[in-house]
Amino acid sequence: MTVPLIYTTKGNLPLLDLEQRVVWTDNAAETICASELWDGDECVRREIHIYKREGATTLSKVGVV
Repeated sequence: MTVPLIYTTKGNLPLLDLEQRVVWTDNAAETICASELWDGDECVRREIHIYKREGATTLSKVGVV
């Protein structure tokens, strides 16, 4: 059986040994989703996705949209 691994700050670790935490931050300008993988009390991988809200209105003022 193959164990799925993921690359982290500690090298390749088994995905099943890590705890996943998702942190959402929402404000007027953007929504941020941070997906974190934890090995005990240490964050070993973090992926962040930012969804901007102000970009569409700025582009429409320029005439792009």
